[in-house]
Amino acid sequence: MNLANVSDLVLVGTAASYAVASGLYFTQLAGRAPRGVKWAKPVLGLAAVAHLGHFLLISMVQKACPVEGIHQATSLAALASVCLYLVASGFFRVEVIGAFVAPVCLAAILAARFVGLPDVTPPVKSAVLPLHVTAILLSSALFAIASALAATYLLQEKQLKQKKGLGLLQRLPPLDVLDRASHRFLLAGFPLLTVGIVTGLVWIGRIGEGGGLLRQILAYAAWVLFAVVLFMRSAGGWRGRRAAWGTILGFGCACLVFVFYLVRTQLGAHG
Repeated sequence: MNLANVSDLVLVGTAASYAVASGLYFTQLAGRAPRGVKWAKPVLGLAAVAHLGHFLLISMVQKACPVEGIHQATSLAALASVCLYLVASGFFRVEVIGAFVAPVCLAAILAARFVGLPDVTPPVKSAVLPLHVTAILLSSALFAIASALAATYLLQEKQLKQKKGLGLLQRLPPLDVLDRASHRFLLAGFPLLTVGIVTGLVWIGRIGEGGGLLRQILAYAAWVLFAVVLFMRSAGGWRGRRAAWGTILGFGCACLVFVFYLVRTQLGAHG
């Protein structure tokens, strides 16, 4: 059995672990298995270990720098999101946001493996591309956690307004905890996104090709949305719902950039 086959087997185990963790988190969130989170977190940790193993194996199979291609970068961003969540859950009462993190990571690793063409060697060798991809994937991981916290905030706020779901409310962190935690992750990811956009412009200039107008617009839109949320929180007193929606919309734009990169060949657009 060669490395490629082993890598595929590890991928199956990783995807299965993410799926099981997602199910456990959802049943816990729905109140059908209040103790489900006790097993969900270890299963998610196991998925992260398997994910790391798959990442290392596929890097050896491709014999290329893992941060020089969008597919591997997408996989690594998902892995970073899980690791950040596992760390964050130790500092905040945010275990239940695993119900958002685990499915996103499952979708990311499957998309990185099966959507679009395999990564190819860039035509220009430079330290700019690895720096660009690293900054983007780390910021994406931070934004994924910020968005999961924001979505949990909106869910809890809705339950409070409707005065129902008391069992669910007992399992969710307080609104102020969710709001502060989301802001901290957004604040940490914004400088990295800025570095990613700047280095992306430098890279496009080096290879002498267009970066894809729609992808550039979405990237700038994500940056502007995050900037507005951070600025208005500081200068305009934005808290809670408006900040949560801005964070989620910004992350949605960032996700669409990854989607267009992954499926660019099917869309028939390379620029």
